[in-house]
Order: sequence, then structure tokens, then C-alpha cells
Amino acid sequence: MEQSALMITGGSADPAFASDFIVGKEYDAILAVDGGLALCHDIGLIPTHLIGDFDTVEEGLLERYLHLPGIQVIRHSPIKDATDTELALTFCLDSRITSIHILGGTGTRIDHSIANIQILLHALKAGASCVMYDAHNKIYLTDRGIELEKEAQYGNYVSLLPLTETVRGVTLRGFKYSLDNVDFHIGSSLGVSNEITDSRASISFLSGIFLVVEAKD
Repeated sequence: MEQSALMITGGSADPAFASDFIVGKEYDAILAVDGGLALCHDIGLIPTHLIGDFDTVEEGLLERYLHLPGIQVIRHSPIKDATDTELALTFCLDSRITSIHILGGTGTRIDHSIANIQILLHALKAGASCVMYDAHNKIYLTDRGIELEKEAQYGNYVSLLPLTETVRGVTLRGFKYSLDNVDFHIGSSLGVSNEITDSRASISFLSGIFLVVEAKD
């Protein structure tokens, strides 16, 4: 049976957006990752797990949740080789969670944002679906062809950025800018800001990994 998790991390996430995002969604696990506990508190969401070194959590707030029943606490040393978000994702994958949503993975620290995008590779290699959301972007990786429905897309734009050196044989159908068997190379902006024009659009390619961003202005 598929297990799902919501990870709320310590980046920038608007409480109004987060409140709207969780409406109608159910998760088997809700992970407050370090400073993400503040957002959980702001939107009235009780986590099932607290994960991190807790160096960016207000002490009083942390203490309040440490004593609530039913919350598993996984405390890491602040001296470590991985970010709290990567450790939380690893916990999800080790727990055989196959569908993961991440809020707070982007923010003002561009280094953290890039690192959080890169660690999505762990989920891809494990065969898990892992998608990062903020108020303007839906971010995920794919190593195979996908179809997108115009009515269900997150924003008006779809960007395809190679995460590998080359993504070979890219064919796009149903987009404003269609392509036939074109290689994408890392460092090129070729795939930025395409638009779905048909009711369904398809992305196919022979090899490589794409970072897909469905974006709103």
C-alpha cells in the first residue's frame, strides 16, 4: 500500500498558501523539519515527527511540541554531513514512503534551495514520487516521459532543465514550442518558459534526467 508524507522544512513558505495547500489532503506522516515546526504551528498542523538539529526553532515552541503525545522525535547533531531536509527525506525513503510533498524547500537561501532540488534525486532513484511546492512553483524530477494536462497544471509555464549533462532525444507535443528529437545540454536555457497549448501535452526523451518546474508569475 502506498504511504504518503508531507515534509515542512525551514525555508520560506507563506502560511496562507500552506493552509490552502493541505485542504483535502491526507498524509500517513507529517514531518516538521527543524524550522518548519514554526509553519506547522502557524497553520495549526500537528506533526507526527520532529526531525532536525533544531538550531532554528524557538526553544519554547520546540518544548511545547516535544511533550505532545504521539510525536516521534528524531534529533540530529548540528555537526553533520547532510542538511536536516536531506535527513528527513532519507527517513521517508527508509520508511518506504512512496509519495512525498515538500513545503518550505525554497526560500531566500539559494544554496539551500539548490541543495533541496538536488536531493530530490534520492527519491527518483528510490522510485518514489517527491514534489516540492511553494506559492509559485511545483518542482520535481523525471527520468522518463510524462504527460501534463493543461487544466491540472500548476501555473502557466513549464520549464525543462537538464539535471544530467545531456538529456537526449527530447520530443515535445502539445506545447507552444514543440520539438522533435532534440538534445538538451546542461547550462542551456532552451527549455525555460514553455506553455501548454493543447488539452494534454507530452514530454518524451531517450535518456537523462529533467528538472521540471511548473511555474506561476
